[in-house]
Amino acid sequence: MKIWMFAAFESIIAALGLAAYFWAESIPLTAAAVVGAAALGIAQPLLAARQARRMQRYQEGVFAKSQAAVDEQVAQLLTDIIDPPLPHRPTVVAFLERYAGIDIDALLAQYDRLVKAIASKSFAAEELAAAFTDKTSGSSLGIYLCGLAALSQKHLHDAHHHFSVVTGRQPTWIAPWLGWAAAAYQLNQFEEISKRHPHVNGANLTPYDVGDEATFIGLDETVRDDLVEQFQTAARALGNYYTLAEMQLSKQRIEESQAELRKVA
Repeated sequence: MKIWMFAAFESIIAALGLAAYFWAESIPLTAAAVVGAAALGIAQPLLAARQARRMQRYQEGVFAKSQAAVDEQVAQLLTDIIDPPLPHRPTVVAFLERYAGIDIDALLAQYDRLVKAIASKSFAAEELAAAFTDKTSGSSLGIYLCGLAALSQKHLHDAHHHFSVVTGRQPTWIAPWLGWAAAAYQLNQFEEISKRHPHVNGANLTPYDVGDEATFIGLDETVRDDLVEQFQTAARALGNYYTLAEMQLSKQRIEESQAELRKVA
């Protein structure tokens, strides 16, 4: 029964009670009217409370369905996420040849030990990455490897810092962007991903890995094809991180709205 109907019945009963008392001079009818009005007066707030509980349950159900839908889409997108890749070795060779006076074979051996440590998640990876970075004069390649080493040890703040440095230095290289997004997402820095994501800011990402266009063109065609395929896979994963961040922000807004409605209730 609607609340307004209780109010109407109360008015009618009150009128009947007055009529019974003043005109019919019937004490029993007057008493019955008083009892009826009192009963309705008690029932009205009870009904209002029941309706409020129903509305709250309905709202809770809507919120739960919304959150479940977001969680389902998040889980689906996460299946298409890849780890930030190791640098492309032929491109690394070309990159290291820039350093005059350095024993390339020894440096490549040091690089290979570092890559193996990162792949195996060895605790020595970060120390090896720091040494390689010093050897290459603080190169973008070295700092990116520092980020991979930190990420392998779940040192997310360090990884985020290293990747951020490289994206500032070499913004066309997609792998550091993917590492940055991976670290930022695990740190729940969804606002940062939403605002700084290269797809949003129009960054001109290229498939050249750590090298440049000249290095890329100098590679064999099959090697270039592999790099392009790796680039496309990384670009999809990077785009997914943006979508994931937006969905997590939506989920946060749902939870905030739910909390506000609970306060009002």
